[in-house]
Amino acid sequence: MEQSDDLIRIAGRKGLMAKAITSSRFDIYSLSSANKQLCAEAIECFTSFLCLAGKGKGNDINQNSEKSEKPAIAICAHKQQKTTETKTTFSYERAFNSLFDALERLSEIAERESVMLAMENPGGGLLLSPLELRELIDEINSPYLGICFNPDNVGQSGDPTDWLRILDKRVIALRLPLKGVAENGTKDNQDMIVTELERQGFDSPAIFNLIV
Repeated sequence: MEQSDDLIRIAGRKGLMAKAITSSRFDIYSLSSANKQLCAEAIECFTSFLCLAGKGKGNDINQNSEKSEKPAIAICAHKQQKTTETKTTFSYERAFNSLFDALERLSEIAERESVMLAMENPGGGLLLSPLELRELIDEINSPYLGICFNPDNVGQSGDPTDWLRILDKRVIALRLPLKGVAENGTKDNQDMIVTELERQGFDSPAIFNLIV
């Protein structure tokens, strides 16, 4: 948390505006874990990020920024590693319910802080269909909860543009590889993704896979 504060202060001095914040330690698998301590620590981490983002003037994480039309975003990302539970101990229903409860709780905090909470679509193990992901978001039914869409994570589950059409306005952030070409796709495929986002009137932040 202190490191995040330091980075934001440095960004402010450089004239940069921080529009999104996330964790490299906790992710959606942490929130869906059968390990209650891990789940609780993840909730605490994302709660602190939501409160940090909510402190900024004009709903920007950078407290020195001018008032912005859009709120800052706290992103619950998907890390490369999947759940550490084995096939014999993993329960899809339990994991789904745990994630639902955690996101519902965090959505209430996001609303209190007037900050958006975006969960990245996982790359496997959970929420394997855009219909399931859409149902999760709609069931929680919070205007402060949306999706950070990562086309790489769709993989063999379908066409990323089809996912975008199904998820529609629920997508509030976009995550792209730093080089601009997805590992599981082509430049033509990425062009189609951009075209679909333009059709939807997407004007939210794009996050690149750059970790510092």
